[in-house]
Amino acid sequence: MVFYHHDVAPAPDRLPRYLDLGYYAANDGVPFTQSSNLLSALLAALKRFESAQPFAETAELAHWLRPKLRELGFRILAPDEQSSPAVITLVLRTHCGRSRWAMSCKPPACGSATRASTCAGVTGSDLPDG
Repeated sequence: MVFYHHDVAPAPDRLPRYLDLGYYAANDGVPFTQSSNLLSALLAALKRFESAQPFAETAELAHWLRPKLRELGFRILAPDEQSSPAVITLVLRTHCGRSRWAMSCKPPACGSATRASTCAGVTGSDLPDG
């Protein structure tokens, strides 16, 4: 359910029709049957979070990853005690242009930009000791 208090214009060039709230507003409601695949994917995603385990795994991963990123020379924007374990925002060097970041802004002691890449699918049992 979505509540809004302003006009929402359709955005067909930016969103699929079934996610475009402006399209719904222009049609005074749901203009077609919802995607059963999309609803099934939402249900599967919600079921994953019925227990505390995914949250604990995310916190464990962040507790391991944040110091590793600092060791590689990255600066993390939010202090650990004030941040969400699910979000790590890195501060980029101000002299680096976007297009040259990968070549000119590698952190020290990092052989490639992918060593500090995302950790999707990593669980606590995948983390090294120490």
